[in-house]
Amino acid sequence: MEAEVARNGLEEKSWDLDTMIGHKFKELEALSIKCNQALRSSMSKLEELISLQQQSVENAAKIEAKRNRVAALQSNCDEVEARVNYLKKETQNYTSRCASEAKKLVEDVEIETHNVDVVEREVADFLEGVGQTISQVNHLGCLANVTVGTTIPLEDGGLVFPGIIWAHRV
Repeated sequence: MEAEVARNGLEEKSWDLDTMIGHKFKELEALSIKCNQALRSSMSKLEELISLQQQSVENAAKIEAKRNRVAALQSNCDEVEARVNYLKKETQNYTSRCASEAKKLVEDVEIETHNVDVVEREVADFLEGVGQTISQVNHLGCLANVTVGTTIPLEDGGLVFPGIIWAHRV
């Protein structure tokens, strides 16, 4: 009897263990399904991450290409700016030289104008003196040698000296 009671106790424990193992197996299956779902979700996220990393690499390459283009454009702008500054300086130098030359030309013209005025006054004074001399000679009624030679009367009242003709009307 005792063996039968022990056997029944063992059998009951066996059924309890079997039930408990069945529950644990179902729990393990549920956990396995959840793990598989989590794994699939993780794989999806991993694929998304790989895709994002690829886009990031492509974007980095585009940014680097744009940086290089900006650097080339900046270099070109710097060259153009340097050329503009050089041309501006050359233009200022040329303008300054032209202004100096123009000022010198104005000064030269003023000097020449003054010289012409002086010569014109001297000629006018000389002609006035000659005219007075001719008037004096005509008033005196003398036709004589005047330093150059003999004088020749003209029909209009003027005198002719060899090499010089003065038209003087009386």
